Amino acid sequence: MNACYLLPSPRSLRLGRQLHAIIAIIGAASFHRFTRNHLFHMYLKLGWVPAACAVFDVMVCQNVMSFNILIGGLIHNGDINAAHKLFDEMPERNLATWNAMIAGLAHFELDEEGLECFLRSRREGLHPDEFGLGSTLRCRAGLKDAGRTQNGDPEGAFHHFILMKNAGLLPDHVTFVSIISACFDLAALAQGQQVHAQVIHVGVGSVTPVRSSLISMYSKCGCLEDSSTIFSESDASDLVLWSSMIAAYGF
Repeated sequence: MNACYLLPSPRSLRLGRQLHAIIAIIGAASFHRFTRNHLFHMYLKLGWVPAACAVFDVMVCQNVMSFNILIGGLIHNGDINAAHKLFDEMPERNLATWNAMIAGLAHFELDEEGLECFLRSRREGLHPDEFGLGSTLRCRAGLKDAGRTQNGDPEGAFHHFILMKNAGLLPDHVTFVSIISACFDLAALAQGQQVHAQVIHVGVGSVTPVRSSLISMYSKCGCLEDSSTIFSESDASDLVLWSSMIAAYGF
């Protein structure tokens, strides 16, 4: 995929080239790697990849930041293959390099490659941060792997929900939709009520997917009145909630 996402105006490109000419005349780029990094970053932002690569190629002292900028720019402009090739050729990498590559692979739904990239970073002794973990989880989701509710393991979903809370991580509305689904798969009313209380505590009780899941959970646990209460407190124009309530009555 080589299509450029950016459509810069001719005026932007013209001004960029004029700025480049001024830098070349005064010789700033010859002495300051910092200036060159920002120069080809400008071209990447404008979607002019050949010019960015030309500036990069003539740099005398390329550093990790130089490679990181170019990798990120190639990904942003849709050329994941060129980014991957540059990544493999880098003499050294830091955590930002790995994060950019994993995020790019996840964006292009190259999930197995993204997970392999994450494992390679771990084998090199790097400790992932929230950015790398977020991209890795996207790859996992794309493969439908560690998604226990989706794959028929509601007990495992509860186990990981507890582990997540014990680790001090705060669940969001996506987490709650999954764990509520596990509750109605197990017809576990008591656990469902506890999760409902946490939904209110965290403040995501008004999110439509969460409300829809709660309506389904209570109906499948035999508490149609609770489903009706949640529905009555919701936006009456929401088609998703109407569908959930109709399904609850049908169940």
